[in-house]
Amino acid sequence: MRRLTLVFVVLALVTTACYGSDEPPREAGSALGKGTVLIDTPGDSVLMYVVVAETESQRSTAWRTRTAVPRDEGTVFLFFEARDDVSWLQNSAIARSVALFDSDGEIVRIVDVEACPTGDADCAPPDPGVEYRGALVVETGELARLGVFEGDDVEVIPGSE
Repeated sequence: MRRLTLVFVVLALVTTACYGSDEPPREAGSALGKGTVLIDTPGDSVLMYVVVAETESQRSTAWRTRTAVPRDEGTVFLFFEARDDVSWLQNSAIARSVALFDSDGEIVRIVDVEACPTGDADCAPPDPGVEYRGALVVETGELARLGVFEGDDVEVIPGSE
């Protein structure tokens, strides 16, 4: 009986440590998470507040519902498998700059994407020509204004706002 009680206590402690005592684990399709992105550039470090989209449901709506994005803010899209297309960027009313980064956090490509709220095939996002595991999306020109370029390193810090 003592052994069984000990097993339940250990399971309760592990569950609390993994998920926190106040919040259940986030389910697919739930609200976007919040976080911070730290970008190391040769000249300086850049800190940006972001929302984090890591599920298919979150990625499909993260930018489609926005009409403006404040300076120094953006959205991070995380993928659990390497991707080589940016079709998920269609159907947004905002033109944006996208820093695609690999599993090590290195920015491997920056692409600008036109606004295309209707999903018109003529304004499909460009082919990036690289594989990536994440994307930092901001308003067009924001990355250049901040001095962020290909080869810089991105660190996503979830839950830090």
